[in-house]
Amino acid sequence: MRFFIDTRGCPKNTVDSEALEQALRSAGHTAVSHPHSADVVIVNTCGFIDVAKQESIDRLIELGRDKRPGQRLVAAGCLSQRYPEEVSADLPEVDVAVGVDAWRTLPELLDTGNPAAIPVEPVPSGSLLRFPASLSVLNQWPASPRKVRGPSAYIKISEGCNYGCTFCAIPIMKGLYRSKPLLQIIAEAKQLAHFGVRELILVSQDSTAYGLDRKDGTSLATLLEELAGNVPDLKWVRVMYLHPDRLTPRLIERIAAVPSFCQYVDIPLQHAHPDVLKRMRRGHLIERTEEHIALFRQLIPHVAVRTAFIVGFPGETRAEFDFLVEWTEKMRFDRMGVFTYSKEEGTPGAVMSDQVPEITKERRRKRLMETQAHISLEIHTRLIGQTLTVLVEGVEEDSRYRHRQGTSVDLWSVGRSHRDAPEVDGTVFLRGRHSVGDVLTVRITDVTAHDLFGEVV
Repeated sequence: MRFFIDTRGCPKNTVDSEALEQALRSAGHTAVSHPHSADVVIVNTCGFIDVAKQESIDRLIELGRDKRPGQRLVAAGCLSQRYPEEVSADLPEVDVAVGVDAWRTLPELLDTGNPAAIPVEPVPSGSLLRFPASLSVLNQWPASPRKVRGPSAYIKISEGCNYGCTFCAIPIMKGLYRSKPLLQIIAEAKQLAHFGVRELILVSQDSTAYGLDRKDGTSLATLLEELAGNVPDLKWVRVMYLHPDRLTPRLIERIAAVPSFCQYVDIPLQHAHPDVLKRMRRGHLIERTEEHIALFRQLIPHVAVRTAFIVGFPGETRAEFDFLVEWTEKMRFDRMGVFTYSKEEGTPGAVMSDQVPEITKERRRKRLMETQAHISLEIHTRLIGQTLTVLVEGVEEDSRYRHRQGTSVDLWSVGRSHRDAPEVDGTVFLRGRHSVGDVLTVRITDVTAHDLFGEVV
């Protein structure tokens, strides 16, 4: 049977889609590059925030409208896990709904060989009390090999979350925290490196907690050390989503000593004011966070520090927001994402009083992003004349780069330095054509608040 997978949401969903594709291929099915050519179209949905949920719903409706006779549409992933009854009842275009472990359930459903015969099978409720339906699912992980699409690749190192942040629905959809076995991660990394991957990006809901549930001494530092020792061809191992509560000086020291650890630290803080953090049920003390960031900067001199903040959380006062802006100016993060608070059904934050008006949330988001843009531009300006290692990802023709540089050259290679995570940070543009996967030394010649321009030394 021919299948097509459409992925929505975050990089963790990208990894899940790759696992699903591998499971379907192993079962004898064939991947195609366009939904019109498929017998079964699968949308790996996102159910995290309103914008992402609506994007998944709109895509399901669009693909459902274009279905040809006999073709089946599958809603998989977080949206189906969180809202199984709604997906089945409100989206008549959807023929089958499966949850976040679609890689385990879909191959069996598709084994009929007749897409029209696939039953409509809504998933069980995704509530914490009933997820997962079988405890054995907690320790099941899709197996290697993985599909390689470029010089960078994601590996999911865990699933679920044990925190109860009042704004977040992840535990509702994903269940409690469980770590992927270390040996399986190493095997995936070896296979990816063998096929040319130079940068490995570790993702999870809370990477800092890796291994703690296994109670055998395994930790994030252990994982990084094992990757460095067993997969030496990896140039960078980039870690996303370090929860500040679990950082310790000892963990930071071990991470910083790993030679392949990418000089990039991603710590989503969500806010800085103690009262807002308390309402969010985020336990970290801001003073301790300052000490941890200072230690990273001390041990890794060229480290880039990224964070993310939520503005407009219920009850956020003007004074609390001003505190966040002033703290941002003090900390001088290299990269930052700013999001307006989104009411998530089933979370404590959704029913809190003193909800902040949308117009106020957007105004605060814009102000904080403008503050960060000034900081980023100042940091980037100091990079002019310096050299950075850049991983080439492709070639692009665009007159705005030519005009920015004041040159007749209209062909630019596109890459990233250690300062830039894919999809969320900036880009480095290099004059001329260079091969994908090349790791080059580049002198920076010009900058914007987000991107860098340079030439190969």
